[in-house]
Amino acid sequence: MRLRLLLFIPIILITLMLNTSNLSCSPNASNAIEHINEPGIIDVHAHIGEFKGFDLSLNSLLATMSESNIEYAFISNIDGAAISGVTADGDETTVNEKTAKISSENPKLKPLFWAKPGAKGASAEIAEKFLRDKKFYGIKFHPDFNNFQANSASVIPYLALCQKYNVPALFHCGGSPRSSAKVIYEVAKKFPNVPFVLYHMGFNTSHEEAINVAQEAKNKKDALIYLEISHVPVQEILKAIKTVGADRVIFGTDATYYGRNHYDTYLGPLKTIKGAISATEFQQFIHNNAVEIFHLPSSTPSQGNQQKNEPSTGKSEDKTRKN
Repeated sequence: MRLRLLLFIPIILITLMLNTSNLSCSPNASNAIEHINEPGIIDVHAHIGEFKGFDLSLNSLLATMSESNIEYAFISNIDGAAISGVTADGDETTVNEKTAKISSENPKLKPLFWAKPGAKGASAEIAEKFLRDKKFYGIKFHPDFNNFQANSASVIPYLALCQKYNVPALFHCGGSPRSSAKVIYEVAKKFPNVPFVLYHMGFNTSHEEAINVAQEAKNKKDALIYLEISHVPVQEILKAIKTVGADRVIFGTDATYYGRNHYDTYLGPLKTIKGAISATEFQQFIHNNAVEIFHLPSSTPSQGNQQKNEPSTGKSEDKTRKN
């Protein structure tokens, strides 16, 4: 009898271990990873290319987008940035050809032209080829990474293209004199029908200037200023929405700044924002504003599943865009 018990005890222990293991691997287990699960999210600020010290790999971007149910991400190639020893400082044609290729192979990724105003070999003529022939959705400007003033004469021909092709101008907005919200506002007033998106709504600032600029532009109706929220504290995002309106605040994340699990960083802030504003305002913020300025297919998030995997043609998607 004792021998039988001794033989039976290991079987019981193994069974218990297997049951415990099955519980810990269950989808409902307490250690399961939570991701964003809001249908229809459009990220207006993402990257491809290489930036020393950060994981901006295409695989990481696509994986984290899939996990968090991101409908579209608008990409620009940071290889166009001119930071010695950190970025490639590639020419406009090479950098944007890569964007065109990757976006054509991945319909959830929408191309933005990385502009290098004043740089050797750069020109609005190059940008026009990508807007006209490759159906790029807008022009990305980074005054600090490419050493130009946001309102300089070299920027004007690019902005004229934004007006001609009915696409937005997307600016890194930082704390330096060349990329401040006020400086961008100055040039935006020269193109009052072009949507200007201020990435970070004032990087490394209190964000007060960007909020005031967007509010003034909206009240005076002399420019279309949108505030993008990457790296902005959630209370400042809510302040922007309450002050300027949800129709002027737009979701963007600077993907994949936080690496492989980039969008998980925005899970908490999105929950806070959703709980603090109306459902209509929340949809404007994560979806509708982007649909409007980029002329995407008109659809509610619940209806968008039929269209969101279709590649961009620049024609059937948009009847108002001038190509």
